Amino acid sequence: MKTSLYILLFITSLVAQEQVFYLKSGDKITGTIVEETETTYKINTTFGIVTLNKEEIQLDEVEVFLKSGDRLQGVLIKKTEYSVGLNDKLGYFGLFSKSWIQETDNKESYMVAGGLGLIGGIGYGQKYYFSKGRFSPYCSLTGLGYYVLAIGAVGSVGICGALGVDMSAIKWGKKEIILQFGIISMYDPIRGKNITIGGDNGPSFLMPSFNIKLNQRK
Repeated sequence: MKTSLYILLFITSLVAQEQVFYLKSGDKITGTIVEETETTYKINTTFGIVTLNKEEIQLDEVEVFLKSGDRLQGVLIKKTEYSVGLNDKLGYFGLFSKSWIQETDNKESYMVAGGLGLIGGIGYGQKYYFSKGRFSPYCSLTGLGYYVLAIGAVGSVGICGALGVDMSAIKWGKKEIILQFGIISMYDPIRGKNITIGGDNGPSFLMPSFNIKLNQRK
Protein backbone atom coordinates (compact mmCIF):
# COMPACT_ATOMS: atom_id res chain seq x y z
CA MET A 1 0.00 0.00 0.00
CA LYS A 2 2.78 2.41 0.96
CA THR A 3 4.68 1.64 -2.23
CA SER A 4 1.56 2.31 -4.30
CA LEU A 5 1.14 5.74 -2.69
CA TYR A 6 4.73 6.67 -3.46
CA ILE A 7 4.34 5.60 -7.06
CA LEU A 8 1.01 7.44 -7.29
CA LEU A 9 2.39 10.73 -6.07
CA PHE A 10 5.89 10.86 -7.43
CA ILE A 11 6.10 9.05 -10.78
CA THR A 12 4.51 11.37 -13.29
CA SER A 13 5.28 9.34 -16.40
CA LEU A 14 7.82 7.14 -18.08
CA VAL A 15 8.95 10.12 -20.11
CA ALA A 16 12.10 11.61 -18.61
CA GLN A 17 11.42 14.96 -17.00
CA GLU A 18 12.94 16.89 -14.14
CA GLN A 19 11.26 16.55 -10.76
CA VAL A 20 11.79 17.83 -7.25
CA PHE A 21 11.83 15.23 -4.46
CA TYR A 22 11.25 16.54 -0.93
CA LEU A 23 12.83 14.32 1.69
CA LYS A 24 11.76 13.63 5.26
CA SER A 25 15.12 15.01 6.39
CA GLY A 26 14.13 18.43 5.03
CA ASP A 27 16.47 18.24 2.04
CA LYS A 28 15.37 18.16 -1.57
CA ILE A 29 16.78 16.54 -4.71
CA THR A 30 16.12 17.80 -8.24
CA GLY A 31 16.69 15.54 -11.21
CA THR A 32 15.34 13.04 -13.73
CA ILE A 33 14.36 9.46 -12.93
CA VAL A 34 16.50 7.10 -15.01
CA GLU A 35 15.69 3.82 -13.26
CA GLU A 36 13.19 2.52 -10.73
CA THR A 37 12.95 -0.58 -8.55
CA GLU A 38 10.34 -1.61 -5.99
CA THR A 39 12.08 0.40 -3.26
CA THR A 40 14.40 2.93 -4.95
CA TYR A 41 14.80 5.54 -7.68
CA LYS A 42 18.00 6.28 -9.57
CA ILE A 43 17.98 10.02 -10.29
CA ASN A 44 20.22 11.89 -12.71
CA THR A 45 21.15 15.17 -10.99
CA THR A 46 23.64 17.93 -11.76
CA PHE A 47 26.02 16.13 -9.36
CA GLY A 48 25.64 12.74 -11.05
CA ILE A 49 23.47 9.66 -10.46
CA VAL A 50 21.88 9.46 -7.00
CA THR A 51 20.07 6.41 -5.60
CA LEU A 52 17.08 7.47 -3.49
CA ASN A 53 15.14 5.16 -1.19
CA LYS A 54 11.37 5.69 -1.57
CA GLU A 55 11.02 5.53 2.22
CA GLU A 56 12.97 8.81 2.42
CA ILE A 57 10.45 10.77 0.32
CA GLN A 58 8.04 13.12 2.07
CA LEU A 59 4.48 12.73 0.81
CA ASP A 60 2.71 15.86 -0.46
CA GLU A 61 0.43 16.68 2.48
CA VAL A 62 -2.13 19.41 3.02
CA GLU A 63 -3.82 20.76 6.13
CA VAL A 64 -7.40 22.01 6.45
CA PHE A 65 -8.43 24.09 9.47
CA LEU A 66 -12.11 23.82 10.42
CA LYS A 67 -14.22 26.53 12.07
CA SER A 68 -14.46 24.26 15.10
CA GLY A 69 -10.71 24.63 15.56
CA ASP A 70 -9.98 21.06 14.47
CA ARG A 71 -7.31 20.33 11.89
CA LEU A 72 -7.51 17.74 9.12
CA GLN A 73 -4.38 16.48 7.42
CA GLY A 74 -4.16 14.26 4.37
CA VAL A 75 -2.28 13.37 1.21
CA LEU A 76 -3.03 15.51 -1.85
CA ILE A 77 -3.72 13.41 -4.94
CA LYS A 78 -4.00 14.89 -8.43
CA LYS A 79 -5.88 13.15 -11.21
CA THR A 80 -7.44 13.72 -14.61
CA GLU A 81 -10.96 12.50 -15.39
CA TYR A 82 -12.56 11.88 -18.79
CA SER A 83 -16.34 11.47 -18.84
CA VAL A 84 -18.95 10.42 -21.41
CA GLY A 85 -22.63 10.93 -20.59
CA LEU A 86 -24.78 13.12 -18.34
CA ASN A 87 -22.17 13.81 -15.70
CA ASP A 88 -22.41 15.14 -12.17
CA LYS A 89 -20.49 18.35 -12.91
CA LEU A 90 -21.96 19.89 -16.10
CA GLY A 91 -25.04 17.76 -16.77
CA TYR A 92 -26.00 17.82 -20.46
CA PHE A 93 -23.54 20.68 -21.07
CA GLY A 94 -20.71 18.17 -20.59
CA LEU A 95 -21.69 15.09 -22.58
CA PHE A 96 -17.99 14.71 -23.33
CA SER A 97 -15.85 16.33 -20.64
CA LYS A 98 -12.45 16.50 -19.01
CA SER A 99 -11.83 17.37 -15.36
CA TRP A 100 -8.67 18.34 -13.50
CA ILE A 101 -9.07 17.15 -9.92
CA GLN A 102 -7.29 17.59 -6.60
CA GLU A 103 -8.36 15.04 -4.00
CA THR A 104 -7.79 15.07 -0.24
CA ASP A 105 -9.32 12.20 1.73
CA ASN A 106 -13.08 12.30 0.93
CA LYS A 107 -13.13 15.70 -0.78
CA GLU A 108 -12.39 16.75 -4.37
CA SER A 109 -11.91 20.19 -5.92
CA TYR A 110 -12.04 20.33 -9.70
CA MET A 111 -12.11 22.34 -12.90
CA VAL A 112 -14.13 20.88 -15.76
CA ALA A 113 -14.69 21.62 -19.45
CA GLY A 114 -16.93 19.80 -21.87
CA GLY A 115 -19.50 19.88 -24.62
CA LEU A 116 -20.77 18.34 -27.80
CA GLY A 117 -21.20 20.33 -30.99
CA LEU A 118 -23.38 23.39 -30.37
CA ILE A 119 -23.61 22.99 -26.60
CA GLY A 120 -20.98 23.06 -23.87
CA GLY A 121 -19.64 24.61 -20.71
CA ILE A 122 -16.83 25.06 -18.20
CA GLY A 123 -16.98 25.08 -14.43
CA TYR A 124 -15.39 24.81 -11.01
CA GLY A 125 -16.75 22.85 -8.07
CA GLN A 126 -16.32 20.53 -5.15
CA LYS A 127 -17.39 16.96 -4.51
CA TYR A 128 -17.73 15.22 -1.16
CA TYR A 129 -17.82 11.43 -0.68
CA PHE A 130 -19.80 10.17 2.32
CA SER A 131 -17.68 7.00 2.20
CA LYS A 132 -15.23 5.42 -0.22
CA GLY A 133 -15.11 1.87 -1.53
CA ARG A 134 -16.43 -0.14 -4.46
CA PHE A 135 -19.58 2.00 -4.15
CA SER A 136 -18.89 5.63 -3.16
CA PRO A 137 -21.95 7.84 -2.45
CA TYR A 138 -21.35 11.55 -3.02
CA CYS A 139 -22.79 15.03 -3.31
CA SER A 140 -21.32 17.81 -5.45
CA LEU A 141 -21.86 21.47 -6.34
CA THR A 142 -20.52 23.16 -9.48
CA GLY A 143 -20.58 26.76 -10.65
CA LEU A 144 -20.50 26.84 -14.44
CA GLY A 145 -20.64 28.96 -17.55
CA TYR A 146 -22.51 27.45 -20.50
CA TYR A 147 -23.43 28.14 -24.10
CA VAL A 148 -26.00 26.92 -26.60
CA LEU A 149 -25.21 27.85 -30.22
CA ALA A 150 -28.48 27.46 -32.08
CA ILE A 151 -31.41 29.65 -33.11
CA GLY A 152 -31.61 32.18 -30.28
CA ALA A 153 -28.08 31.38 -29.07
CA VAL A 154 -27.62 31.59 -25.31
CA GLY A 155 -24.59 32.09 -23.10
CA SER A 156 -25.00 32.34 -19.35
CA VAL A 157 -23.97 30.94 -15.97
CA GLY A 158 -25.52 28.24 -13.85
CA ILE A 159 -25.32 26.11 -10.73
CA CYS A 160 -25.37 22.32 -10.84
CA GLY A 161 -25.99 20.21 -7.74
CA ALA A 162 -25.71 16.43 -7.79
CA LEU A 163 -26.31 13.44 -5.54
CA GLY A 164 -25.34 9.92 -6.53
CA VAL A 165 -22.97 6.96 -6.38
CA ASP A 166 -19.65 6.24 -8.09
CA MET A 167 -19.12 2.53 -8.76
CA SER A 168 -15.60 1.30 -9.43
CA ALA A 169 -15.83 -1.07 -12.41
CA ILE A 170 -12.24 -1.74 -13.49
CA LYS A 171 -8.97 -0.63 -11.92
CA TRP A 172 -5.44 -1.16 -13.20
CA GLY A 173 -2.28 0.70 -12.31
CA LYS A 174 -3.04 4.42 -12.07
CA LYS A 175 -6.21 4.14 -14.16
CA GLU A 176 -9.77 3.37 -13.13
CA ILE A 177 -13.08 3.08 -14.98
CA ILE A 178 -16.03 4.32 -12.93
CA LEU A 179 -19.78 4.09 -13.55
CA GLN A 180 -21.68 7.02 -12.05
CA PHE A 181 -25.40 7.02 -11.25
CA GLY A 182 -27.37 9.82 -9.63
CA ILE A 183 -29.65 12.83 -9.95
CA ILE A 184 -28.80 16.44 -10.76
CA SER A 185 -30.52 19.80 -10.59
CA MET A 186 -29.46 22.84 -12.63
CA TYR A 187 -30.43 26.50 -12.25
CA ASP A 188 -29.48 29.73 -14.04
CA PRO A 189 -29.45 32.57 -11.46
CA ILE A 190 -28.86 35.26 -14.11
CA ARG A 191 -31.92 34.38 -16.15
CA GLY A 192 -33.84 33.15 -13.10
CA LYS A 193 -34.60 29.91 -14.90
CA ASN A 194 -34.59 26.22 -14.12
CA ILE A 195 -32.37 24.66 -16.81
CA THR A 196 -32.91 21.06 -15.70
CA ILE A 197 -34.58 18.80 -18.26
CA GLY A 198 -37.06 17.02 -16.02
CA GLY A 199 -38.99 13.87 -16.88
CA ASP A 200 -42.66 13.87 -17.90
CA ASN A 201 -43.75 12.13 -14.71
CA GLY A 202 -41.18 13.50 -12.30
CA PRO A 203 -40.15 16.79 -10.68
CA SER A 204 -39.17 19.46 -13.20
CA PHE A 205 -36.10 20.39 -11.14
CA LEU A 206 -34.51 16.90 -11.14
CA MET A 207 -33.04 14.76 -13.90
CA PRO A 208 -31.11 11.48 -13.91
CA SER A 209 -27.34 11.45 -14.27
CA PHE A 210 -25.39 8.57 -15.75
CA ASN A 211 -21.91 8.49 -17.24
CA ILE A 212 -18.79 6.43 -17.69
CA LYS A 213 -15.56 7.94 -16.39
CA LEU A 214 -11.89 7.18 -16.84
CA ASN A 215 -9.73 8.44 -13.98
CA GLN A 216 -5.98 8.69 -14.32
CA ARG A 217 -3.96 9.53 -11.22
CA LYS A 218 -0.72 11.42 -11.59
